Amino acid sequence: SLDTLQDWVIELFRNVKKGDSLVPVQQDGNIWEAGNLFWLEAVKDVHVLNITWTLPCLHEHYLKRPEDYLAHLIGH
Repeated sequence: SLDTLQDWVIELFRNVKKGDSLVPVQQDGNIWEAGNLFWLEAVKDVHVLNITWTLPCLHEHYLKRPEDYLAHLIGH
Protein backbone atom coordinates (compact mmCIF):
# COMPACT_ATOMS: atom_id res chain seq x y z
CA SER A 1 0.00 0.00 0.00
CA LEU A 2 1.01 3.62 -0.30
CA ASP A 3 1.31 3.94 3.48
CA THR A 4 3.71 0.99 3.59
CA LEU A 5 5.84 2.49 0.82
CA GLN A 6 5.91 5.82 2.61
CA ASP A 7 7.02 4.12 5.84
CA TRP A 8 9.83 2.34 3.97
CA VAL A 9 11.04 5.56 2.40
CA ILE A 10 11.06 7.35 5.75
CA GLU A 11 12.87 4.45 7.40
CA LEU A 12 15.48 4.05 4.67
CA PHE A 13 16.18 7.71 3.97
CA ARG A 14 15.67 9.47 7.30
CA ASN A 15 19.44 9.80 7.85
CA VAL A 16 20.04 11.52 4.51
CA LYS A 17 21.01 15.08 5.27
CA LYS A 18 19.46 17.87 3.30
CA GLY A 19 22.16 19.56 1.24
CA ASP A 20 22.43 23.13 0.12
CA SER A 21 19.96 23.90 -2.60
CA LEU A 22 21.66 24.95 -5.79
CA VAL A 23 20.28 27.83 -7.76
CA PRO A 24 20.19 27.00 -11.49
CA VAL A 25 22.53 29.17 -13.51
CA GLN A 26 20.97 30.74 -16.56
CA GLN A 27 23.39 31.48 -19.37
CA ASP A 28 22.80 34.71 -21.24
CA GLY A 29 23.08 34.46 -25.00
CA ASN A 30 23.55 31.44 -27.19
CA ILE A 31 25.17 28.49 -25.40
CA TRP A 32 26.32 27.10 -28.75
CA GLU A 33 28.68 29.98 -29.51
CA ALA A 34 32.33 29.00 -29.58
CA GLY A 35 34.41 29.84 -26.55
CA ASN A 36 31.92 28.92 -23.85
CA LEU A 37 33.20 26.65 -21.10
CA PHE A 38 30.73 25.18 -18.63
CA TRP A 39 31.68 23.68 -15.27
CA LEU A 40 29.20 21.19 -13.86
CA GLU A 41 28.90 19.82 -10.37
CA ALA A 42 28.48 16.05 -10.08
CA VAL A 43 25.36 14.85 -8.31
CA LYS A 44 26.50 11.23 -8.01
CA ASP A 45 29.84 9.48 -7.66
CA VAL A 46 29.75 7.76 -11.05
CA HIS A 47 32.04 7.87 -14.05
CA VAL A 48 29.44 8.41 -16.77
CA LEU A 49 28.91 11.42 -18.99
CA ASN A 50 25.86 11.61 -21.22
CA ILE A 51 25.98 14.37 -23.80
CA THR A 52 22.96 15.18 -25.92
CA TRP A 53 22.65 17.80 -28.60
CA THR A 54 20.47 18.54 -31.58
CA LEU A 55 21.90 18.03 -35.04
CA PRO A 56 20.53 19.45 -38.26
CA CYS A 57 18.71 17.06 -40.56
CA LEU A 58 21.24 14.54 -41.90
CA HIS A 59 18.90 12.81 -44.34
CA GLU A 60 20.61 14.10 -47.49
CA HIS A 61 24.00 12.98 -46.14
CA TYR A 62 22.97 9.52 -44.97
CA LEU A 63 25.38 7.72 -47.34
CA LYS A 64 28.31 9.57 -45.74
CA ARG A 65 27.16 8.40 -42.27
CA PRO A 66 27.99 11.63 -40.43
CA GLU A 67 26.76 10.24 -37.10
CA ASP A 68 29.38 7.47 -37.32
CA TYR A 69 32.07 10.09 -37.91
CA LEU A 70 30.95 11.97 -34.80
CA ALA A 71 30.92 8.75 -32.79
CA HIS A 72 34.47 8.00 -33.95
CA LEU A 73 35.67 11.48 -32.97
CA ILE A 74 34.10 11.22 -29.53
CA GLY A 75 35.40 7.70 -29.00
CA HIS A 76 32.15 5.76 -29.18
